[in-house]
Amino acid sequence: MVALKSARLTLVLSLLVFLVLPATGDPTLLFQKSFGLFKDGRYIESAEAFGTLSRQEEYPEIREDAAYMEILSLVNAKNLLHAKARILLFLETWKEGEWIPELRYQAARIQFLEGNLRQAIMDFSAFLVDFPDSPSVSNALFWYADALYLQGMRIEAYHAYEKFCARFPGVEKFQVAQSRMEAIKFEIREASLLRRFDFNLETALRLERERQAWEADIEQAFERLYRSKRRLKTAYSSTPQGLPAAEEVPQKFMAPPEMEPEPESEPEPEPLPALESTPQPAQPAAEDPSQDALILEETARLQRLAALLETKRQALELLTRVLLGFAREVTK
Repeated sequence: MVALKSARLTLVLSLLVFLVLPATGDPTLLFQKSFGLFKDGRYIESAEAFGTLSRQEEYPEIREDAAYMEILSLVNAKNLLHAKARILLFLETWKEGEWIPELRYQAARIQFLEGNLRQAIMDFSAFLVDFPDSPSVSNALFWYADALYLQGMRIEAYHAYEKFCARFPGVEKFQVAQSRMEAIKFEIREASLLRRFDFNLETALRLERERQAWEADIEQAFERLYRSKRRLKTAYSSTPQGLPAAEEVPQKFMAPPEMEPEPESEPEPEPLPALESTPQPAQPAAEDPSQDALILEETARLQRLAALLETKRQALELLTRVLLGFAREVTK
């Protein structure tokens, strides 16, 4: 169905061309009529008109120009398949024609429009080297930079846009090239920051989980430190078993209690003096080795906990500085 409609459209356009082109036989006037269709944006009709002129043997002076304009009309009408076929036919017919440089540009542009970016980059680069004085150099340089940009070659594209803006500051695509340069600088700066910090959503979530785990470890370490201090305090303040709570004063050095005077009575016989018993000094209790071992063990554990807390604190400070630095870079 589509092929039938296309054939009908071609037939109608051919009839229209023959109606539009006057029968005066003036090739210049015929060319101007066809060019008027091109200027009005009626590219399909102008392609038919120029194609008819290029095949007229009686108009040799305009055949080459008409063939080139037919190709240009086909490219603007996005009929790229027919445009490539006409380019090959042109190169076979006019191998030394004056439109060869421009056809090389149009061939590279067709590759770009079809999405063959690598081939377009090579074709535009070759065109810029082979034909530096062509009037299509500005367009070729812009499309060359665009192909590099779309291919992901940001640095090369930036230099190509920069060269374009330096050589052609007043052309139509100048503002577009400048905006692309700003976009490339932003993308490069952002990619540099991401490579520098290796920061993405997964990294952020992992760092957050590590921070929470560190905080939990620090809280547990403080809790263990608090309990250890309490045990040490209890160990140091408790009285060891076997030692007297207070030094006992021998009875012979103690003053006798004062007695109230009794009423005089007959003297009773004095009892025999009791033998004074010499008080034995209290033997100091032997030191408990398990108590010293407990104190040394708790002291060593406190030192390990203090070292662990210091390491955790330094790591947390480093993570905080990195995140704050990244935030400052992003908000600049």
